Amino acid sequence: MINITEEVIDSAFICFAERYRNWFADSEAILNLYNSANGAFVGEGSLEDFRTVYEELRRKWQVFRGSQGHWSLERTYSVLKDLSEDLRNCCLSELDIHKWRNVWNAIENLKDIKQLKEGPSLVAISKFLHFWNPRLFVIFDSEVVENWVFRHKYLADQLNSEPVKSMLDQLNLNNNSRLTKYFKALVFASDLISNYPHILETFASKVHNDIGTYEAAAAEWFLLGLVELPPAGIEVLD
Repeated sequence: MINITEEVIDSAFICFAERYRNWFADSEAILNLYNSANGAFVGEGSLEDFRTVYEELRRKWQVFRGSQGHWSLERTYSVLKDLSEDLRNCCLSELDIHKWRNVWNAIENLKDIKQLKEGPSLVAISKFLHFWNPRLFVIFDSEVVENWVFRHKYLADQLNSEPVKSMLDQLNLNNNSRLTKYFKALVFASDLISNYPHILETFASKVHNDIGTYEAAAAEWFLLGLVELPPAGIEVLD
């Protein structure tokens, strides 16, 4: 367990802003992308709005880079539209065991979206799920989140904390699978947002009102800033 003060949270977001200036410089473009994603899935939905998201992730975000095969626009949209409606507007801070089961099912449903030699692409899975519901699904970028944020031992240890292990046991999930690694990161992010509401408050104060409730984005930005702080800024509890 980690102890985080409001001062540390504030500092983490300052560090994030300094380290990832392009996220703020491109805030209008990112907002437009979120708006397109919302239009793709609200009501009857819009394949053309989803095309905007798909092509942006494919071209600029290079979500299919290194792929040995990936889903088409139409198949990706169809699978996302068929995901549990119960999760569509759900937040990290309001999950119960039934919804966690649906979270796992959503991850599994997208496991074949991009084929890699080592197995499912968590980058592709998490990015498309994030734009399907940015309140719930954290982006699990391999270079930054997986191999930088969770390279820090005090954070990597949180993926095997008692709350995470308990959730895996309740759902009878394999602790060592590739997909489970992403699931564990979501459980940890849920714990963060639930126990430290100042994370979302600070995030909301820095972004456009339309995305101020995006808890998954708030958790990701916070963690990206947190690892830029000196070690003395964090207290790890037994």
